[in-house]
Amino acid sequence: MAIKIISSSSVNLSREDKHHIFEIMRIAYATTEIEIWGEDYVRISEAEYFSLIDDGKITVAYFEGVIAGCNQVYEREDGSFGFGLLATHQEFRKRGIGRALIENAENRARTSGAKYMEIEILRPRDIEVPGKLILQKWYESMGYEYVYSENFANRKPIKAKRLIRPSDFDCYRKTL
Repeated sequence: MAIKIISSSSVNLSREDKHHIFEIMRIAYATTEIEIWGEDYVRISEAEYFSLIDDGKITVAYFEGVIAGCNQVYEREDGSFGFGLLATHQEFRKRGIGRALIENAENRARTSGAKYMEIEILRPRDIEVPGKLILQKWYESMGYEYVYSENFANRKPIKAKRLIRPSDFDCYRKTL
């Protein structure tokens, strides 16, 4: 099993490759957050995502030479790091790609001197979503600990108007 992780700043991606990476992310969030946003939800526009790619803020996972996953890695204001927009193509799930993307993000954060890596899981307040519970347990298995929850509408009031049910960010942290 050959997984290779590359920053979008280190590879010359064609428009077709960028679109493929965007579609991996779009489909992942459209299916895993349907209970939060409803049908046809797009987490981030293609233009915004292409900008992240062009700015070197997206990490791409290749599985045996094929684009199989992606995530965004960023430095937070407090000097810790975070990652988001984590997605694996449906055909490549359960092969360690998500874990490899996270480990790469953690290594990048350590190299930059960060003491913590943080992640947020958007969760509906009034129902349990099995996929979100699986995700929570998966992050915990990698050493992430629950820190606090925050009302999504307090942080992103304009975007919160599109929610179909009240939701919270569950924030998790791992000491690096």
